[in-house]
Amino acid sequence: MIKLALLGKSIHHSKSPDIYAELFNNEVEYTLLDIAKPQSIPSLDEIFKEQMGLSITAPYKTHFINTVEMDNTVRKIGGINCIKKEGSQYIATNTDYLAAKEIFLRENYNEREVVVLGSGTMAKMFNVLFDELNIDYVQYSRSVDGNLNDINFEQEFNLDKLLIINCCARAFHFNLSLSKNTIFWDMNYKHSFHESSLTNKLTYIDGSELLYLQAVAAKKFWNFTL
Repeated sequence: MIKLALLGKSIHHSKSPDIYAELFNNEVEYTLLDIAKPQSIPSLDEIFKEQMGLSITAPYKTHFINTVEMDNTVRKIGGINCIKKEGSQYIATNTDYLAAKEIFLRENYNEREVVVLGSGTMAKMFNVLFDELNIDYVQYSRSVDGNLNDINFEQEFNLDKLLIINCCARAFHFNLSLSKNTIFWDMNYKHSFHESSLTNKLTYIDGSELLYLQAVAAKKFWNFTL
C-alpha cells in the first residue's frame, strides 16, 4: 500500500485523494494534512515516518524550500509541491510546472495575448515557464494594481485572442464580462463563484486538468513499485 499525504490549508475540497486512488488502482492510503498555521507543520522527518511521498499546496509551497534538494528550474520558481525521500535526503520538484507546460503547448496558448493574475508561487511558476518559452505576457496583482476587476482589458488587449491565467487565491472573484473567445484559465477548481458567474461572460476553464496532470507527473517523480 502506497502512503501519501497532502499538506495545505482548508483543503477539505481537494480532489487529490480520488485522483491518486485512480492512478494507483486504489492501492493508496491518502492523508490530508490540513494545517491552519505554519508553526504547526511537522518536520519532514516526522511526516516521512508515516508517508512515502508528500504533495504540497497553498499556502505552504515555500515552507520546506530550504530543507530539500531541487533542480535549477524549481529553484527559480521558488516553490515546491512534491517531495520524496532518497536515503537521508529529501528531493523536491514542482509538478505544476510540468503540467502547465504540457497544457500551454498542446492548446497553442502561445498564439494568444497572455495575462497572468497574481504574484504568488503559482504566478512565479508561469513567470519561469514563459521565460523558458520566450512568451510575452502582462502580469497584474492586487498588491500592485489594486482591484483587478477595474482593469480595462478591452482597451489593453484583443479580447478574442486573450488568455487570462488566474493565479490568485480562491478569495478573489473575477467578475468582468469580456468576450466568449476570451479564455479565463483558473488555477483554482471547484470555485463556485467563477463556475456560476463566468460561464456566460467568457470561456471558463478551471484547474482540474492541471491538477490531474501534475499528479501524473508526481507519480512518475516518486517512482513507486506496487
